[in-house]
Amino acid sequence: MTSPRSLLLAAVSAVTVLHCAAPSVDEAAGLSGREDESAASGTGAPSGVAGDGPSNPGEAPEGRPGGGGGAQPDSGAPAPPPAVGPPSSTVVVTSPTAVNAIAASMNGVAGTSTVTLSRADLFAAGQRILIHQSAGVGAGSWEHATIASVSGSTATLSQPLARSYTTSSTTYPFDRAQAVVVAEYPGDLTIGSGGVLSAPPWNGTTGGILALRAAAKVTVSTTGGITMAGRGFDGGIGGTIDWNSAALYAQPGASYLTRGPESCMWVPCSAQRRAMWGGGGGGAKRSGYPGAGGAGGGHATRGSDGGGHGSLLGGLGGDTYGEVTTLSLGSGGGAGGYSAEPAKGRGGAGGGVVVIEASEIALGAPGAIDARGAAGTSEYSTPDGVGHGGGGGGSGGTVHLVHTAGISGRANVNVSGGAGGGVRLAGDTQRGGTGGLGRVYVSP
Repeated sequence: MTSPRSLLLAAVSAVTVLHCAAPSVDEAAGLSGREDESAASGTGAPSGVAGDGPSNPGEAPEGRPGGGGGAQPDSGAPAPPPAVGPPSSTVVVTSPTAVNAIAASMNGVAGTSTVTLSRADLFAAGQRILIHQSAGVGAGSWEHATIASVSGSTATLSQPLARSYTTSSTTYPFDRAQAVVVAEYPGDLTIGSGGVLSAPPWNGTTGGILALRAAAKVTVSTTGGITMAGRGFDGGIGGTIDWNSAALYAQPGASYLTRGPESCMWVPCSAQRRAMWGGGGGGAKRSGYPGAGGAGGGHATRGSDGGGHGSLLGGLGGDTYGEVTTLSLGSGGGAGGYSAEPAKGRGGAGGGVVVIEASEIALGAPGAIDARGAAGTSEYSTPDGVGHGGGGGGSGGTVHLVHTAGISGRANVNVSGGAGGGVRLAGDTQRGGTGGLGRVYVSP
């Protein structure tokens, strides 16, 4: 099989796009060619759809629990959708619809055909699954597989694993692997007016991945959408501690090795200003002084630093990570220094992952697929007019589009970083940093 050519949009564009064919008129100029090997496995079977998602394609979920992150990953890319016979039906989505509701943490060893699942009772023979190292060592590595049978907590696959996957809470950096049942459609899938397809956000164990396969064409209309915006790793949350002796830093955003050294994961410390791998660093605060801004999370590009205030420094932007063919969740932005209201000065969550396999893909309008990072929230201002730092924006997530017969509108994918939280007082400089760009990969 010919290895796909990948093209990387310049960092000034809204997305990082990789594609094997020559750019069409709807792609930005200034692309550079790059060869990358494509590797993955899997055959298909049935799956399901459940629940309601957000009504706004760009809407980030609320009430996000704390999360971890991924690590410098192995490469892997989806194989073209295998033949599953002629289309037998057309599914039209016209309301908010959640997919990929069945997911469980898992462990598996490369070269073996069995995996251990935390909720094996949710899985069944014939299901096509996406296996993903979501956090810890090797995060971003992934592959497709088909379940042959389930017994107790063990699922037997139709082929051996290409890589090992680990879930562990006993040793830092807290590895997290998951198996997600792919949503499958026997014919065309059309997301029509009012239709919004989404999947659960990352919750520290599972989620953050939307994966579907259609035997025929996937169409996202000009009034429909697929969203995983703000469904990746969490942003930092502001705290109410006002440190007296020295400037310390607010909580950083989560990323591919969780939030940083264990001693700094949930409490302010001097190390948190630096980028926690991809997560944006937290802003500084000291008693009697305004707090500084949190930094943006990084991914394909680095997040920008948070704004400082005098001697108090803003957080440092999250670093780059991941590779062209890996599936990496976007990283969270850092919190602004000090807030009596945790919703203010909070870092935005990173964008999630979208994987679509189909014979043909048509994306009708800008933002048809939305995996943006969420924006940081504005600074907290005390009654006496002292501002305390905006939160950093989350970085964009990852979108993989796999087709066999063509794709249109591939520029209508948004993996931009979230904006930093604003300031409320004239002259304040402690704005949150902007999140970095995510990645888009198109094959062949």
